[in-house]
Amino acid sequence: MKTSGLTIYRRKLPHWRLAEATYFVTWRLARNQPLLGGDEKTLVVEVLRHFEDERYTLPAHVVMDDHVHVLVFPLEGYALHRIVHSWKSFSAKQLAKASGRTAPVWQREYLDRIVRSD
Repeated sequence: MKTSGLTIYRRKLPHWRLAEATYFVTWRLARNQPLLGGDEKTLVVEVLRHFEDERYTLPAHVVMDDHVHVLVFPLEGYALHRIVHSWKSFSAKQLAKASGRTAPVWQREYLDRIVRSD
């Protein structure tokens, strides 16, 4: 559905898209994955920051033991779902290489919300 610049679609969770919006995004480890260790958390942060200021701005982020929280502002020409997909896909491959994790590393879905005020 598209209404006055707002696009809404649904997978398991609803996703709202609005041009020039900042988003709060959260995703979790897949079931049966062990908690992230310190080096693994650092690896995920490096993935998050890789294209910072090229594809998105990243006002805040935190990698917890079993999930990730991010405030992200996609830059023009970059869609949020593609940004999140690249984070999850590349970090999963790096975690498998570094720590021997097996797929799936992350749950398929993620939660996102448009940030409406400072």
